[in-house]
Amino acid sequence: ASASPKQLTLGNGVQVALSQGASLQVASDGSNEMTLKGVAFFNVPHRPDRTITIHAGGFDVVDLGTSFEIASTPQSIRVAVRDGTVAVHSPRLSSPLHLTAGQGMAALSGSNTIEQLRVPPANVGSFRTGQLVYDDVPLDIVAAELGQYTDAKIIVENDVGQRRFSGALSLGDRSALVNDVAALMDLQVHRDGNVVRLADGGGGGAR
Repeated sequence: ASASPKQLTLGNGVQVALSQGASLQVASDGSNEMTLKGVAFFNVPHRPDRTITIHAGGFDVVDLGTSFEIASTPQSIRVAVRDGTVAVHSPRLSSPLHLTAGQGMAALSGSNTIEQLRVPPANVGSFRTGQLVYDDVPLDIVAAELGQYTDAKIIVENDVGQRRFSGALSLGDRSALVNDVAALMDLQVHRDGNVVRLADGGGGGAR
């Protein structure tokens, strides 16, 4: 069974749901800065006298008051906004990227490409209800995030990673996540110990 998200209420009133394996380090100097590793949903009450800054994967997400999700893995980052507005800062951006409700961004760690996404607000933070719901997200990003929920290293071969994935994945059986993606996208799964490769070739079956 999937582990329930960890619910936190910080001293500054910010509410956080942390997914399995996620960690949040909060600055002790009262600066409203924090560092995220993993996947989390934030609900930030609006206060005009303060901003919240979350450091994740080489990006800074700055918020005045909104609700949004950040998925930060060693290979990727994705930000999605449920309501309100956030500003995303990074040396990889020539100017801050402002995201409003229904908007998002995603990037791979080793790439200079930063992609803007359209995100149904109802999908933001879906892990809180035991599902991972994606709408037209590159498979490279999805695979990196699935690695947070499984013990395997997931590798997407060749140009398969640029295919777009849409679908809902149940966290009830984490061992089935990769096979579910393969079945939905007509891919092959090759397993070698702790390494799982997603490859073109059809069938969606496991080997």
